[in-house]
Amino acid sequence: MLKIGDRIFESRIVGAPLAGVTDIAFRRVIRGLYNGLVCAEMISSQSLVRCKSKLPYAKQIISECEPASFQLLGRKCDLMAESAKILQGLGAKQLDINMGCSVRKVLRQGEGASLLAEPDLAIEIMKSVVNAVNIPVTVKIRKGIEKSSDGAVKIALSAEDCGIKAIAIHGRTAEQMYSGESDWDFISSIKKRVSIPVIGNGDIKTPEEAVTKLNMSGCDGVMIGRGILGNPWILRDSDFLDRKIPFSPVSSEEKLKTAFRHFDFEIEADGEDSGFKKIRKHLSWYIKGMPMASVMRDIIFRTRKVKELKEKFAKYFDFVKEFEIEYAKEKLSLFNVEQLFQKYLS
Repeated sequence: MLKIGDRIFESRIVGAPLAGVTDIAFRRVIRGLYNGLVCAEMISSQSLVRCKSKLPYAKQIISECEPASFQLLGRKCDLMAESAKILQGLGAKQLDINMGCSVRKVLRQGEGASLLAEPDLAIEIMKSVVNAVNIPVTVKIRKGIEKSSDGAVKIALSAEDCGIKAIAIHGRTAEQMYSGESDWDFISSIKKRVSIPVIGNGDIKTPEEAVTKLNMSGCDGVMIGRGILGNPWILRDSDFLDRKIPFSPVSSEEKLKTAFRHFDFEIEADGEDSGFKKIRKHLSWYIKGMPMASVMRDIIFRTRKVKELKEKFAKYFDFVKEFEIEYAKEKLSLFNVEQLFQKYLS
């Protein structure tokens, strides 16, 4: 169980906000598999207040994707507070402040993880957002900007006094981005020094890693980010393992059926042009580890039309089913696999 303010979640597993990934279509896929907390991709406070461009997106998540948390990006206290009020007015039940994004464009604007170098401003932002609403507010940080973690520690230790209800911590610096290893010792050290819930983040690719990191860090929850790419089942399976509920590995057939559903959701949500551009990367993630995946991935990104890609992906689906039948009979050599692939995808 994970408690954030007055919200109680049965699962201690949290889906991370991933820009360009955890959109409406992907969240529809997840909702069919898992009912724990999944954070929405970050929303610029400026775009929400000044041009209202994210209002339809926010309304849609609120109407069909609960439980959710909305992550706000910005460095101006007034805009952050006003955007928080807007989201609460729409019906949002939880907000998160982004102090962890390490994308260069965001850092150049003094937003995201750059705030770790300005802890006094970060504290004022937390106070402004908390005072603007009466729903739980959390904050997501990294270990630091470069080598020093002083700013991150100050923010983490000040968060509760600002009214923050939980802290999510990615154990890498902004400079590292996703290189090296997440420092779970740092995450654990913060957990020991605060009384509000701490959610650890970084390097969780399997349910076993999720539960191991939960237990070794003492965290109240773990957040899974890149591990969900092509594998939304990791949220459900990590929760099952944590609660000692038996589960079976996901079959290739279920993966491909889910990828097809995701395909339809993406086109429905964003239209053919935008949806088509988005779904290709998702399809390439779904087939990771499957036979002839690298060749199929090249086909996916070379295909230019929705109908054509659907047809090719359906044929790949048929190829995988026959491959698994023949593989079980131990009749396939590398040459035969390539020959079988050509039979379907030539």
